[in-house]
Amino acid sequence: MNAVGPAGAAIHAVSGHDSPYLQTAVRLFRELFPEYERYVPFLEACAECRSPRYPATHNHLWVLERGNAAIGLRVFCYLPRRDLGYGIFIGVLPPYRSLGLGAWLVRQTIDQLASDAKVYRRPEPLGYCAEVERVGDAESAADRLTRQRRLAFHIRNGALLLPVDYLEPPMPPGENTVASTSGHQPRPMHLVFYPTADREHLTRGELLDVLGGLYFDVYQVPADTSYLQQVLNSVSERGASC
Repeated sequence: MNAVGPAGAAIHAVSGHDSPYLQTAVRLFRELFPEYERYVPFLEACAECRSPRYPATHNHLWVLERGNAAIGLRVFCYLPRRDLGYGIFIGVLPPYRSLGLGAWLVRQTIDQLASDAKVYRRPEPLGYCAEVERVGDAESAADRLTRQRRLAFHIRNGALLLPVDYLEPPMPPGENTVASTSGHQPRPMHLVFYPTADREHLTRGELLDVLGGLYFDVYQVPADTSYLQQVLNSVSERGASC
């Protein structure tokens, strides 16, 4: 990956555990998302495009660099069985947030997913989804501002706020170490979606496919998990389109 964006920033793909950019990605992740320390093993797994721990995803881990400084991070994956993407983390360090880099990373993500689809000989992806912390669940004024900023970023850059009572699962079984996930339970989150083509909503079937991709392809949740029906019912109650 050698795309060059605003202010001369460049994307460097982390490819393999021997990549010189892997530890830089982990450092950036801890600085940008300190509350998500439990996801570091997942981040490291994403350094492999096809990780044996995530057989249904094609993973991407990018470091954004300007000059000699690492300034941002992008983590996402393509779900070939669903013709969808999943945007996991996107972040730029505070001094660089007014340069349009976040919006550029969104466009680069959509372009990469289209390239992935061609490799897999699949149709153009419908788009990609992302989880966002709910503003109303903030535990402090600072936390509330962070959540508001993150949600506003997605909406400003073209994401649809999906009408589903989504619950973020714990980490997949291969990442459930005591150190990384102790006490972590399913929690309510916003779910947003970036469509590849302009549209105002997803159909009920499309939304169910997005949920299937997250719960089964990414998080590897067993089909008989108790809260799954609760989430699916929240889709059914809203009718045929969302």
